Amino acid sequence: MPDTDKTCDTLFLQDILDTGSVQSFFQPVVSIQKKSIIGFEAFARGVSGKDQQMVKPGVLFDACHDLETQLKVDRICRKAALEQFQSIYRSHQNILLFLNINSNSLSAPGVQKEHLLEAARSYGYEPKHLVIEVEERMINESFPWELFQFYKEQGFKFSIDDIGAGGLGLDKMFMIKPDFIKVSRKIFEDMKEKPYKADMLKSLKKASEELGCILVGKSVEIESEAFDLLEADIFYQQGFFYTKTKGDDTTRKPLEIFQEKISKVYAKFRARATSSIKAKKEMFETYHKTTNKIMFKLEGSAENEFTELCRRICIGIKEVAGIFLLNEAGIQITPRLTKIPATDGKTSLKESGEGEDHSIKDYVLYLEMGFEKFVSPAFVSPLTKASHTIISRRFYNREGKGYIICVEYPYLAS
Repeated sequence: MPDTDKTCDTLFLQDILDTGSVQSFFQPVVSIQKKSIIGFEAFARGVSGKDQQMVKPGVLFDACHDLETQLKVDRICRKAALEQFQSIYRSHQNILLFLNINSNSLSAPGVQKEHLLEAARSYGYEPKHLVIEVEERMINESFPWELFQFYKEQGFKFSIDDIGAGGLGLDKMFMIKPDFIKVSRKIFEDMKEKPYKADMLKSLKKASEELGCILVGKSVEIESEAFDLLEADIFYQQGFFYTKTKGDDTTRKPLEIFQEKISKVYAKFRARATSSIKAKKEMFETYHKTTNKIMFKLEGSAENEFTELCRRICIGIKEVAGIFLLNEAGIQITPRLTKIPATDGKTSLKESGEGEDHSIKDYVLYLEMGFEKFVSPAFVSPLTKASHTIISRRFYNREGKGYIICVEYPYLAS
C-alpha cells in the first residue's frame, strides 16, 4: 500500500474523517520479569482515497489543525482502536489497551466528558482495562485536570508518555499520580557512551516507586537496549524489538512470536545476571583478602607510621584505589589518599586533609553496631570520576589502640 507524506492536507484529512478510514496498529507492552504481555498501545494511521493510500501520522495529528478538527481526529482514532482491538480483548479479558489522547483537543467546544466512557462501554470494555496516555509535553497550564480526574474516578488508568523529552517537573507527576510512566528513548538509547543517563533512569525509577506506578522503557529497538533497561531494574518495556519482524514465521500467530521474544530476553538476561553476580562475588573475595593483608601490615605498626605505610600500600597494590584511617571515634587520622592514573603510565596520589569527622558515615556506624566489616554501595569518586566502593574494618595496632581502616576499590560493573 503506498505511503504519502503530505501534512496539513485538508483534502486527505477530510476524506479520512468522512470515511472513518483509520487503521490501528498495536504494539505490545511487556513484562520481562513476568514473561508476559500486559497490554498493547494503539497507533493510528489514516487511509485515504480509492487506492487506499496510507498517510503519514502528521496528516492526522499536525498541530496546524484547529481544536475542533483535532477532537474529531482523536475520536475517530479511539473508535478505530476500540473496534479493532475487540478480538484480542475478548480472548484476553485482563489485557490493557493504551489509548493516546491529544489533551489539547479536549479544550475544543462541545467536549462531553462522558464520551470516552460511553464509547468504551459500547464496545464491551471495562474502564479498568483502558489506559489514557498523554505525552509529557502536553501536561501544561491548559491541561484539562478536572476531565482527567473524572476519568480516573470512572476507573480508567492513566499513563504519561515520553517522560524525559518535555521537562515535566516531579511536582506535576505527584499531582497526576499516573499508573504508568513511559520513558523517552532519548534517556536510554546510548547509555554506554553517556553513563550519566543511568543516573537519570535511577531517579525516574525511584520517583515511580514513590508514586506507586509502573515505569516502562518505550521504543526499545535492539536487544542491548532491553538489557540496559533490565540492568536499571526496568522490567516493563515496549518497542519494535518485541513486535513481529520480516524474518518471523508468517504462519505463526503474532502473540506467540511476541511471547517467544519476551522469553528469550528473560533467559538471556538471567544468564547475564548470574554471570555478573559470579564476577562480583569473585571481585569482592579478592578485595576482602587484600583488606586482610593490609590490616596485617597495619597491626604491626605504630600510629606515627600509618601515613607512610598507607602511601606505599596505595601505590604498591594494584586493586587499591584509595585508603584512609580513622580513630575509634571516627575522626580521620591520616590523609585520604586517592590513586590518580596518569597518561604517562605513572601513578600519583591525591591527598585530602586529616581531622575530618566520619562518625555519621555508614562505614563507621555499622562497625559501632558490632558488624565485623562494612561494604559500601557503589559511588562515583569526585577525584577519579570512576565508581568506587569502600570496605571498612576495625583493627588494633601493636600498641593495642583501636582504629578503623577504610579502603577504596574500583567497583567494576559487569
